[in-house]
Amino acid sequence: MADKDSDQSEFSKLLAEECTRILASDVFARAPVQSKLLSFLCAKGVEGDTSINQYIVAVDGLGRHEDYNVDSDSYPRVQMSRLRSNLASYYASHRSAHSLCVYIKPGEYGLRLASRDLAYPSLFKYNEQSDDNAAAIAKTAQSGAVSQNGEPTPEAAKTGMAQGFSTTTKVALASIIFAAVLLFYASMQYNSHPDHKPALSGPPKVALEVPRSGYFNSNDRNRQLAANVERLARNQIAESFVSNLAMLDTSADTIPSYTVRIDLGDGLTGPEATIFLIDKADTELFQTSVEVSGERERFLRRVNAALAGLMGPSGMVANREVAQIDSEPRSAYECQLMIENERAQGTSIADRVESCLQSYPDDKHAASWLSRKAMGMFFSQIAQGDPVTVESEAWQLIRRALAIDEYNPYANFIAAKVRIAEGNCEAAQVFLERARDRSKSYPTLIAATYAESGGCISNAETLETSMQEQRAEILALIETNPMPPVPLRTNLILAGLSMGRADLVTMAGELPVSYNPNGDDQGLAEALSFSNELQKANGDVAFFRTNRGRIETKLRIYIWNESAREKVLETLDE
Repeated sequence: MADKDSDQSEFSKLLAEECTRILASDVFARAPVQSKLLSFLCAKGVEGDTSINQYIVAVDGLGRHEDYNVDSDSYPRVQMSRLRSNLASYYASHRSAHSLCVYIKPGEYGLRLASRDLAYPSLFKYNEQSDDNAAAIAKTAQSGAVSQNGEPTPEAAKTGMAQGFSTTTKVALASIIFAAVLLFYASMQYNSHPDHKPALSGPPKVALEVPRSGYFNSNDRNRQLAANVERLARNQIAESFVSNLAMLDTSADTIPSYTVRIDLGDGLTGPEATIFLIDKADTELFQTSVEVSGERERFLRRVNAALAGLMGPSGMVANREVAQIDSEPRSAYECQLMIENERAQGTSIADRVESCLQSYPDDKHAASWLSRKAMGMFFSQIAQGDPVTVESEAWQLIRRALAIDEYNPYANFIAAKVRIAEGNCEAAQVFLERARDRSKSYPTLIAATYAESGGCISNAETLETSMQEQRAEILALIETNPMPPVPLRTNLILAGLSMGRADLVTMAGELPVSYNPNGDDQGLAEALSFSNELQKANGDVAFFRTNRGRIETKLRIYIWNESAREKVLETLDE
């Protein structure tokens, strides 16, 4: 609820956007009653209705009969308690859209917004006792001086205003303001010049439409399948760094730049999902169809993988965004776009990463840049024969990355790899879960986590269940990426080998790669050579045995856990 009537419009907008993201998550997809209740409370909050009580929640929100007795039936109180718990679970692995989390105070029924440290102070926060700096940051956050994203809390802001400023501070502020004015006019002149394009400050708005007909409306089971398609599509758009999920009732001044439309209906040979990407001029940029054939989970995985190709870091939306950048990046978002694009094109990104870190050291994207820098340092460490441990300088960069964004998929992926390399699978689990949960738009990361994590599964029953799920996901990635970039193809092959699935290795190895032979990234060229070598070894045991030493040496670069490496070698030696 908003603290002032004048704030209601902004509160309603932020609440609606945050609720849309939450309802698209896996946490609420598994809880239909909770989803219904949250949708109801969100609608009330957007309307500014503060009269909500237990009876209204029970009858209007949960469908209880009008003769509901608040004293004898605890059902709404139980559901409200579960909703608080589910919201906490959601924010344990998801960032909020505007650094404001939806929460419900005990004893209340209305939705509120606050920074995470105020809304959910007990949530897990990455920290280690030996990190004095991180401990100091945590202490400062607990004191209420700053919010979770490093911005001053309302309480701290009020305190600062009450204390006033010294003369020296006023002079410094005046200088800063004067410089800011000069910078503003300089940027206006620059951006108005016909040879320059305005800087991209953030991702474009992307709307989602999922009309359904025929098969998908024929019964409750098929309607649920359609709902699952919409849920995973919302997840993809909400989690991608190249999109900002647009509200359904967008006003004229916030027309989405793109619309992802998924037509669910009857095709020529059976029910299918036809996926479109459409720009604001109503031009169709992309179209593909996924048939409902065989297992429904396989259909959903293929839809998910197709969407990842659109919304991923080297997908169609990202490529169109890069095309709008004028020469050098002039924002953190443009930095992230160019780093991902250059990496996919085979261009060395080391200098770009350093430049972006110097220009935007505290931006959320810096977590990815620090992680990429750390990965390069780990590669050098392994090449020199040194073990991968948390004692290294590279690990300190990962800790810095997690301090900036504890949910960053790439930082969590590397943290998991390091912990698995040490044999500490328990410590790796939280990082693995976050990496997988937040890498829906990063197919290469999905494949890479499966290639590495096999070394942490020891229980036979758990192993078989996990392998079945992983095989299905890898198969979907192969089927929906007919020309993958080199890193994706290499990790698909490694994932297949770690699972003992030579057939997946053959399928991935036969895919032509998207590769620029004129690029200057030697690591990408070596990755292509290694993936071709693995493909040949997969079908030729004699070749593998002759070249085992070289293959094993290269394998150490990609898979850091000894047990996982042994599984790959065993598959090749069969």
